[in-house]
Formats: sequence, C-alpha cells, structure tokens
Amino acid sequence: MPPPSLRALRAFAEVTRAGSIAGVAGRLGVSPSAVSPLLRDLEASLGFALFAGRGPGAPLTEPALRLAARLGDA
Repeated sequence: MPPPSLRALRAFAEVTRAGSIAGVAGRLGVSPSAVSPLLRDLEASLGFALFAGRGPGAPLTEPALRLAARLGDA
C-alpha cells in the first residue's frame, strides 16, 4: 500500500480545521469537488474511514481524530 500523499494529508488537516470541504477548497487552490477524491485516496492509503458517514457535518472516526491530533499545525 502506498504511503499517503502530502497533498491528501494537508487536505484532511485543513478540513478538520475548517469543518467543511467547501471552506478548504479555496485555501488549497482547488474546487470543492477536487477535495473529496483526496480524502478518499487518504482513506485508501491509511486503511480506515476518516468520517463516520458522508455529507456535511459528518463526525470524524476515532482513528481520524488521532490522526488530526498528530498532524496538528504541521
């Protein structure tokens, strides 16, 4: 399994800070529809779901919370 891309990790970190994909897209210089595939790729690389459900406001899973804490301000 390939390691997660730095772009996908940054997208995830930004989403956890902003609370929404739409709010992050501008900061990353991409469209909102480009952020979702990055998050799916990250889930595939890590082997676990990041969100407990889909759609706006879906909470993070326990492993995703731990990842978010480790990423911090990196």
